[in-house]
Formats: sequence, C-alpha cells, structure tokens
Amino acid sequence: MVDLDFTLINKNTFHVWMKFLFMQLVFKRPLLALQILYYVLLRVLRQISHSQLKYKIIKITNRVHDVLDMDHFIGIITMYTNEDIINRLKERNCCETWILATAAPEIYAKRIAEKYGFDYCCATSMNLGEEWEENIREVKLKNVYSILNELKIKEVDTLYTDHHDDIHIMKISNKIFLVNPSPKTIEVVKKLNIKYILS
Repeated sequence: MVDLDFTLINKNTFHVWMKFLFMQLVFKRPLLALQILYYVLLRVLRQISHSQLKYKIIKITNRVHDVLDMDHFIGIITMYTNEDIINRLKERNCCETWILATAAPEIYAKRIAEKYGFDYCCATSMNLGEEWEENIREVKLKNVYSILNELKIKEVDTLYTDHHDDIHIMKISNKIFLVNPSPKTIEVVKKLNIKYILS
C-alpha cells in the first residue's frame, strides 16, 4: 500500500491541482478561478478547515471536469515521482496487490494509479453527498479495510507513507517504510513502538 503526497509523488498534489485548476479556468471561467483564490485565502486565514477547502475545490472541479486537460496535469505530476517506489512497483511479483491510498481527490488519484499500474485506488470521493468525507485517518482505514475484505486479507504486508496521519494503517501493516518523514511523524511512531524503515 502506498500513500500519494510526499510518498509516491514528492509534492502536495492537491496544491498542484489547485494551481492547475486555476490556470485552466482563469481565461475560460474567470469567476470560478476567483472563487479558488477566495477559498485559498479563507484557508490561509484559518477561516475554513483543510477538509472544507477540499470540498469546495472538488465542487468547482465537478462543474468543469469536462473542460480540464487531465493529460497535462498527469504530465506535471510525473515530474515529481519517487523512482524508488515506481521501480519496486515495476518489479513486483504476480501475487502482489498494490493499493494507492490517499486523501487526494479521485479525479486525478485514479489516473495516477492507472498510469503506474496499481490494482486499486482508495481516494477522496468526488460525490459530494451528505455522507462525503475526506479519505484521511480513520476514514482512510475504513476504506482500506473495505478493499482488504474484498481481497479476503486482514492486514497490509508493506506500507509506504510519509505521515503519521496513516498511523491507523501502520498498526495493521507488517512492514512500514517511512518516506522522508517529519520529526513529528518519527516522534509519534516511536511513541507507539511501531517498527519502521527509513526510505
């Protein structure tokens, strides 16, 4: 199982997405482009949460998805791939199942998963119904368990992540690779006596 931001991709992909979305809309739909700037400002001023920002950006994305040049976005993202993980993915054996599990929106997370040959993608839904939740922490664990149940397995063999937000998944993983973790992540993991390998 592989996390996306700062793990498979050495960037915050949602930040890249917002910039891409703004540039795609600034001439075609300038009012929506201004909305993006407004929501980002609200987030910078801590008037809305990160989850609320993501909800609002997904809402805009859903209105314009048919005019977005997704191939261009994927081209941008591929400049920041973690080649070590990509090579391990290419060299996997036929019995392995690889899952991309991320808080990033499905609209581009699924395309990244397909590009690199992941078997499953677990990401934040583009369906903004009443039950919408960002795919992070306990929600991510719940959605990962849904895939594991489908595969009839109870644990993750190997996890690649950079962040302690994935602590719930670490607890059900046999081997954990921490990719450029922050001091805070190292502190949290050590406190819980979770064994890990620096990657």
